[in-house]
Amino acid sequence: MPLNQRSRRLVFLCLLLLAFLFRLGFGLCSQFQDEDTKQIYLLGLKFYATGAWPYFGPDVTPTIQIPGALQGLVVGLPFHLLPIPEAPYVFLNILSFVSLCFFAWYCGKRLPEIPKWFLWSWLLTAPWTLNLSTHIYNPSYVLPGAILFFVGAIETYPGDFALLDNAISLVVGGAGSLRRCFLLLSIPQGRPQGFILLRMVRRRRAYHRQLSSSHVHQVWTGGGNGQHKRDCGT
Repeated sequence: MPLNQRSRRLVFLCLLLLAFLFRLGFGLCSQFQDEDTKQIYLLGLKFYATGAWPYFGPDVTPTIQIPGALQGLVVGLPFHLLPIPEAPYVFLNILSFVSLCFFAWYCGKRLPEIPKWFLWSWLLTAPWTLNLSTHIYNPSYVLPGAILFFVGAIETYPGDFALLDNAISLVVGGAGSLRRCFLLLSIPQGRPQGFILLRMVRRRRAYHRQLSSSHVHQVWTGGGNGQHKRDCGT
């Protein structure tokens, strides 16, 4: 017997819960021996234990650290909400899971010919989204910002179909790029990304202006000739 709409939503939510628990368990069972993993975890633990503001992130070289407090905050603040050792893992998995769900929904809107069950299951269980977004590691926190940037960049591409307007696309893409700059030592990459977003917005506006003027011209000429023919009885 086919399921009704409410039953299908309930089954979908149960499957999402199972996927989240699977990703969380995968992250908790991942390695905790790498120096980068330990340092990033200890940055947040130090912020939680001492209350000292984390002015710098993890090491890039023995003498260089990533500037900014974002890395220490995203690891340390979950301890205040849930004072258990696994709190940063829970927060990271919620962050990455929500981001991937948003990306799966967006891909479903952009690519309706692809089955939704394939999109959701593939994005939530792909090896690269499991290995780099479920356990405490610096690139794991880049995924949400990367998704925001690419969604914003795709939405600024000239075309007839768009889910977001230009302003929202710029905000989404810029926020994703800025977040990545404060988590990785990639500030020089943020400038060309911002330039690309602005240029694509300009091209999209020019495309819509050209489309509007072409539509007005067709309506004026075609509509006028059609009206003249109807008036003449031909």
